[in-house]
Amino acid sequence: MTTKELAEKNPFFTWEQFRQEAGVKETTGYARLQAAVNSNYVERLSKGIYVSHVGPWMERPPSVFLLPAYLSDDAVLGFHSALDVFGHGHSQFFHVNYFSLKPGRKRIKYGNYTVKGVSLPVALIRRHATDFGVVERTIEGQQVKITGRERTLVDCLDRLDLAGGPEEIIRSVGAFPYIKYDLLLEYLHLRKKAPLFSKTGFVLDSYRELFNFSKSQEQQLKEGLSDTVAYLGPRRSGYRYISKWRLMVPQDAEKWIEA
Repeated sequence: MTTKELAEKNPFFTWEQFRQEAGVKETTGYARLQAAVNSNYVERLSKGIYVSHVGPWMERPPSVFLLPAYLSDDAVLGFHSALDVFGHGHSQFFHVNYFSLKPGRKRIKYGNYTVKGVSLPVALIRRHATDFGVVERTIEGQQVKITGRERTLVDCLDRLDLAGGPEEIIRSVGAFPYIKYDLLLEYLHLRKKAPLFSKTGFVLDSYRELFNFSKSQEQQLKEGLSDTVAYLGPRRSGYRYISKWRLMVPQDAEKWIEA
């Protein structure tokens, strides 16, 4: 297989993949890849990772959401990236994050995007539940693993910096068509973090009619609260206290709720 033929079949590929599929030795392989780069068949994004500029991607570059699967075998798109794949992201976000057992520290630039791996929550690793709430979606003909809506909501509330901030996640949730409450509750119990019960309760309470959030469900979430006050965002002034959820929220939070 020629380098161009391989690039016509793969939106991204790694050095090891190239060596295996092209059947070349190391020295020959480097020379062939450099020739392909010089011919603009492919582009080197980082050490050992390339993007195709030929075939289906001659006119339009491949989706950035395909890249994590080529960076890590266990990559699962999460946070704002999952919101975007579902079509729920309220604003454009140029950080693509994925979960992995070994995410590494490398950040890869691809177009306007920065792609970075994130460690899996320790609670999930200990409970052998790293795949909990993971679903598959088709992007440009390829199957990609992403966190489902319920897990995405909780993960975003846990890492607001990877969700675009509190306003972004609250506005994005307003685009959810539904939430599987039992799945959401099970994930909260897996994570075992009281602040997540507070934040999730506030969000569901804010969209009570949209998600048919019942009094019994409200009570279940309240049982996960602690005596410590949680914050929906960085600890600073300009917050108000929601006693119901033992939560401090930004003053403008009510304006973020989509009608």
